[in-house]
Amino acid sequence: MQRNQPEKAGSAAFVEPPVDPKAAKRNRLRDWIDGQKQKKEVIPTIPGEGPPAEVWDQYFKTHHPDPAAIGDVVMRLHKAGKPEHLIACIEAALIHGHSQPWMYTVLALAMKQAGRPQNEIERVLLSGVDFSAVNVGNLLYSAAFLTRYGANDRALDLYRQASTVDPTRLEPYVLALKLARDRHDPVAVAWAASGILTRAWNKNHPALHREAEETVRALEGQLRREGRAAEADRLARALAEALERDLLIELSWSGKADLDLLVEEPSGTTCSSDNPTTSGGGVFVHDGMGADSRDAFDKYVCPRGMPGEYRVTVRYIQGEVVSKRAVVRIVRYQGTPYELEERFVVQLAEHDKVVRVTLQQGRLIEPAAVALLDVDRKAPSSARSNRGGMVGRRSYGPGRSDGAVAGGAAGGVGYQPVISILSEGVALSAMAVVSGDRRYVRLSMVPTFSAITDVFTFSFINSGNPNGGGTGVQQPRR
Repeated sequence: MQRNQPEKAGSAAFVEPPVDPKAAKRNRLRDWIDGQKQKKEVIPTIPGEGPPAEVWDQYFKTHHPDPAAIGDVVMRLHKAGKPEHLIACIEAALIHGHSQPWMYTVLALAMKQAGRPQNEIERVLLSGVDFSAVNVGNLLYSAAFLTRYGANDRALDLYRQASTVDPTRLEPYVLALKLARDRHDPVAVAWAASGILTRAWNKNHPALHREAEETVRALEGQLRREGRAAEADRLARALAEALERDLLIELSWSGKADLDLLVEEPSGTTCSSDNPTTSGGGVFVHDGMGADSRDAFDKYVCPRGMPGEYRVTVRYIQGEVVSKRAVVRIVRYQGTPYELEERFVVQLAEHDKVVRVTLQQGRLIEPAAVALLDVDRKAPSSARSNRGGMVGRRSYGPGRSDGAVAGGAAGGVGYQPVISILSEGVALSAMAVVSGDRRYVRLSMVPTFSAITDVFTFSFINSGNPNGGGTGVQQPRR
C-alpha cells in the first residue's frame, strides 16, 4: 500500500490543461463531417457496359445516390464529352424519382449538343416549368430558353401563362410583343399590345405605348397589303379597345406653384401622388410641381373604372398661380363614340376645392389587382421640401382646422385605419400541373398554420403637437 507523499520544495508537477468545450465540439463536428464524406457514394463515370440508356436505368434501379453525387457525375460526363451518357443518366434519374430543377436545363443543352429532335427539347424545357408553374420569373426564363431554341409558339404560351399567374406584371407583354412582331402573328401582337396599353403606367409608359401602337399599325398595314382584310380589321378593333379610357382627369395651371390632385373613387380608395395605383382601377400618371410650365399639371387615368361618383379634390400647396385659377379637364369614355369632355375653372383658396364626377358606364365590376409602379423617387425640389410646413398651416374648412403651430411645423397627424381579415387555424392550398407531354401530373401542396396569440395596445404620439396626446391602437400579435 502506497501513500501520497508531499511534494518536495522546488519539484515540478504535471498539470493537465483544461479542456475547451467549444474546441471539443468543433473537433467532433469535423470528425463527423469527414466520416460523412467518406461514406458518400461516388457514382462511376460509366457504371457498366452496353447502351447508355440500359446502363443508367439498371444503375438507378439498384442504387439510390445522393443528389450531390448525381450532380458530380453529370459534371464529369460533360467534361469527358459524353453527351449520350449524360442524357441517359439524367433521364434515368428523373424516371426513378431523383429529379432536381437544374436537370431539365442541362438535359436540354445536352440534347441540343447531341442533335436530338426539336420537339424532344421543347418537351424537356416545358417539363421544367412544372417545378414552379406559379413563379413568374421561372416562366419568363423558360420562355426565353425556348426562344433560343426556336420554339416561339411554346414561348408565347408561357408568356400568356405568366400574365395569367400575375396580371400586374408587365414583362410578359413587353417580351411577347417583340417575339410576336418578328413572327408577324396578328393574334399575339393584339394580345401583347393590349396588355401594354392597358397596364403599362410606369415612368417609361409613353415610349412603351408608342411602340405598341406603332407595332399594331405596321402589322395592320402589312395585312391589308397582303389582302388579309379580316385579320387587319380584328387587329384595328383590338387596338381601339385597348386605347379606350373610362375616365381621365387632368389638373393644369399657370405659374410656378405646386397643386395636388386627389381622386376618391366609388370603391372608397383615393388615388394621388402618394398612392399612385388603386384597386378601383385608377393610376396617377403625372405629378407636376410647376417649376417648368410644361410640368404644371397632374394627371389621373382610369382605363377601367367602377361606375359611381368620383370626388375630385384640388389642393393648393404653395407658390404663385396666375389669376389664382386652375383648370380641371374631365374626359369620360375616351376613345369611344360616346366620349364626353368637360372643363371646370377652379378658384384656388387655402381650403380644398371639390368637383364631383359621375361615371355611369364604368367597365370595372370588382376591385382590380394593384401593380407596383417604379415611381421616380428623386430628391424633392424646394417646393416639395416645404410642403409639410404649408400643409401644417392649411385650413380644411369650417371646423376642420389642423391646428397650426409656431414655426410652420405640422400640428396635426391623421391616421387612416387599414382593416385586414386574419385567418386562424390550418389552411391548405394545392395546385396540379400537367407536364408538357401530358405524361405526368405534379401536385404542389402548401400548408399554412396561423394563430393569434395575443392582442396588445400601443400609442402614436403626435409629433410636434404642443398639446401632446396620442391615439391608442390595438393590434393582434401573430
